[in-house]
Amino acid sequence: FLLGFFLISRVCKYRPFPSVKREVINDLFHFSSGNYIARIFEGLPALILPIMVVNMLGAEANAYFFIAWATASLLLVIPNATSRSLLAEGSYNREALRREILRAVKFIGILLGVAVAGIFLLGRYMLWIFGEAYAQNSFDILLILALGSIPFAVNALYATIKRVQKDVKPVICVYGGIAMITIVGSYLLMQSLGIVGVGIAWLIGNIVIAGGVGMKMVHQ
Repeated sequence: FLLGFFLISRVCKYRPFPSVKREVINDLFHFSSGNYIARIFEGLPALILPIMVVNMLGAEANAYFFIAWATASLLLVIPNATSRSLLAEGSYNREALRREILRAVKFIGILLGVAVAGIFLLGRYMLWIFGEAYAQNSFDILLILALGSIPFAVNALYATIKRVQKDVKPVICVYGGIAMITIVGSYLLMQSLGIVGVGIAWLIGNIVIAGGVGMKMVHQ
């Protein structure tokens, strides 16, 4: 680093001088802090739900839930990874954002559609790897969680579009809404439906937020 400064001053006859621009710092702080809060909300269900399940339903039920959750989380890699790529491409070239969004929708639709169909057809056999008890007790919630990945993809794409536009408040609302509905709904439904109630709460949370996202985009 120091050698680079020295060579720049000698070869290019340029002497860099550090300066602080308040506008740049304010924009960076607003964008980064907002995304940091959104990331916390995004990770809350994965952190809190296993603790809730083990305390309310016991360790055995939590084992069945965790395997289903971990398997379904693999589906979320598709919209999350595609959204990161969209963020990079959209930030680099704002004029091509609409084209990149359409490409992302097609890519997610194809891969996620195949993956969800695979879960419905082969999910029970996948769970057999962990034992017969998992195939019997984790399959139903796995199907529900897999369905939830579809509205989750809509929410992830919308959040990415807002990140490209440097509007972080909707991003916080999206992931905060999903987290709150999922956690509160899980607490209420788990008492009567067991671990399946957690999957239903996750599905409802994503559908509600995706519905709100769709209405907002239509009015825009």
